[in-house]
Amino acid sequence: MPVVVQQAIEIYGYLPDRWEGMSGTFMGKDYSIVFELFTTYELEHNVERRLFLRIMSVIDSIRSKIIQGKQQAIKKPSK
Repeated sequence: MPVVVQQAIEIYGYLPDRWEGMSGTFMGKDYSIVFELFTTYELEHNVERRLFLRIMSVIDSIRSKIIQGKQQAIKKPSK
C-alpha cells in the first residue's frame, strides 16, 4: 500500500470507537482528536489533511459494514 494509506490507517487506529449504548451499534470513530494527531504526524497542509480524512472515512465506512454484518449474523437464529 502507498505510504499515505499506511499512515492514514495508523492514525485511524488511534481514534476511539463510538458505540451506541443501548443496542451496541457501532457508530464509527470519534474524530475529536484527529487534528492533534495530524499535528503529531506533521501533516500541516490542508490538502494532506483532506486526503487523510477521506481515506479514514472510507476505512470507517468499510469497517462499519463489516461490524454490522457480524452483529446481524449473531442476531439471526440458527436452525
